[in-house]
Parts: sequence; structure tokens; C-alpha cells
Amino acid sequence: MKLHHLFIFIIAALSLSAAASVSDLAGPGAAKATAASGQKRCSDRFKITAVPAVFANATMITIERGDSAQKSPGFSFKISGDATVYLLVHDRGTANVPAGWTKTPMKVEWTTDDGSMNLTDTVYKKTFPAGLVTIPPHDGRDEGGAFGVPNAAVVTASDGTPAAAGATDTPKGPVSISGLPENLQAKVMPCVKGSTRLSSGFTLVTIPPALANGQLVGIVRGERTAAAPAWKFSISKAATVYLLVHDRGTPALPSGWTQTSMKVEWTTGDATLTDTVYVRDFSAGTVDIPGHSGMDGETYGIPNSCVIVSK
Repeated sequence: MKLHHLFIFIIAALSLSAAASVSDLAGPGAAKATAASGQKRCSDRFKITAVPAVFANATMITIERGDSAQKSPGFSFKISGDATVYLLVHDRGTANVPAGWTKTPMKVEWTTDDGSMNLTDTVYKKTFPAGLVTIPPHDGRDEGGAFGVPNAAVVTASDGTPAAAGATDTPKGPVSISGLPENLQAKVMPCVKGSTRLSSGFTLVTIPPALANGQLVGIVRGERTAAAPAWKFSISKAATVYLLVHDRGTPALPSGWTQTSMKVEWTTGDATLTDTVYVRDFSAGTVDIPGHSGMDGETYGIPNSCVIVSK
């Protein structure tokens, strides 16, 4: 094969596998997020607890719940290239799904805000060319007359790779994280509004753009009357690590961490609390997260979390 033909072939192959970006969302409260456990099923409420593996790190588009006594509206967005769009349809009543959508055996699981009810979506899929994607309304309702929540969409490239969220919030190349401390219930989550500040508990409400769509790593709260422990894990490649330090007392940090002007906000009940953000670059290998020794009265700050961003 001649060199210029080989070059053209390589460029074509790369173009086919490039992820389509998502833009121009149109719908009540329309929002983008990473498709993952812990995300909101609607843009304003409910929590996803399980997603199919094919959704990993893909872009999810949702709208507000709206009035359950009214048919849930549809919405739209644009994609920059060919993509497979997965449609999440709440299993309530008999929702009409337009022709062209293919039912799959996959399910998405989610809960109500208080965790009292476990619910599911049936997943459909359809391939779209670059341009406008229209998501249908949900008109199914239960015996009490309550309509299902609005449909949601998850976008992947037509070869199954995750779709980009847009030029301003496209995640960088992934860093593999391993060696998490199981005894501290460590967990990796997308760093997005609505994720939990720790591996469970507390809800992120404000995130600096530099941290958006990074990999958030947190541990369990632990005993409030004891200093939060240090912990560690390993990363597969060089990365910038942002440390989230609860603004309680005067926690001591080891040298090497640089304080930034950034703040992260999170809630517990009706209270909004903040973290100061520190930063440090790490090579592939061990990342040591310091403990939190600051306290207010007899209560120590919550454990430090961190956000991993590929360099």
C-alpha cells in the first residue's frame, strides 16, 4: 500500500471512531452528565444506582421531572457526528416509543430521593447521523394516574465509544485507579454536580470547571469523634490530583500540596458546607491522601477526597 493511501486509511479509521460531541440541549432543565451510578435520573432529582457497562463514561442527557399528573415532555439536542443513542424509558404504564427505536434487554436502575422505592428503565437504542436528535415524551402512567418520569438519553459513538460532552467539558484521557482501600469503602465516581462528596453521603452542588468530569475518589465518613484517616491508591499514568479538604478546624497537610483559590460546595440536610481545594502532580504509582485532623468542638472534619485529572 502506498504511503499516502495508508495515511488516508488511518485518518478515515480515526474519524469513524471519533466520539460525537453533544450540544444545543433544548428541554425543561436539560442537562448533561456522565452516565454512571450516583448521577441523577432526572436533571433535578432521583439517583441512578446501576447502568449497563456500555454506558461507561458516556454522555447522558436528562430534563426535569415536571408534574407527575402531566405527560412527560420530550426534548432535543445536537450531535457532531454519527452516534448510537440509548433511550431510557421509565417502566411505568405503556409508554409509546416511536418507530426506529430498538428495544434491548438492558435495564437502568434508580431510586427515589429518599431511597424508599427502587425503579427501572427499559433501554432502547437508535443510530443517528450528525445533527438533531429528538427524544420522545413519556406518556405511560400507573393505575393512580401518575405519568412516568421523562425519558433520558445516553450517547455513544456508533462504534460504542463514549460521546464527548462538548468542547468545554470533554473528559481527558482516563487514568486507571487501583489499590483502593476496601476497609474504608473507597469508591470512584464522576466529579459532577449531584455526585456524593464521600463514597456515600453528602451531595456536591458546586464544582470548579478544572475538576468537572474528573474522577472523584472518596471514602466512608467514619467516626465523627476521631480524626479522618489517611489512605492511598495507585494510578496508571501521570495525573494532576486535586485534594478536597473540608473547611473545619485547621487540618495539617504534608508538604507538596499547593492551596488554590477554588472551593467545592456540598450539602448535608439543609446545610451547605465547603472544601478548600489543593493541587499536586503525581507520576504513575502511589497517591497518598492525607488524613483530616481539623475539628470544631468535638467533631472532626469529614475525610479528604480527591479528583484525578489526566495530564
